[in-house]
Amino acid sequence: YEDGGMTHCVTQQQPIDLTAGLPKENGNLKVSPNRPNPCNESTTISLMTTSGGHLKYTVWNDTGQEIESIGLGHFKAGKHEFLIRTSGYAAGTYTCRIWLDNTELDSLQFVVLHP
Repeated sequence: YEDGGMTHCVTQQQPIDLTAGLPKENGNLKVSPNRPNPCNESTTISLMTTSGGHLKYTVWNDTGQEIESIGLGHFKAGKHEFLIRTSGYAAGTYTCRIWLDNTELDSLQFVVLHP
């Protein structure tokens, strides 16, 4: 500027989620981010349990409707993976809730895209 003035620009920054992409822990369960996400035909969830028990998952759509509930059987403590087949899902955002012995331990979201 001719008069030597300065321009001051202020921008508002959105909070950054420093935990995105890192495994989530909840008591005796550690869940890694599902992959791929977004997905087309399926997505894989990896988890580590510190105690055994009956494992199941439920999937809910973005309107709160339960899409499916799958019992995976009894798991021993350790590292496990399971596949969610999403080819029959409509495109959208879904929440997967993970249960061990009828206690909800964790949840994660995934996006289904169809070509």
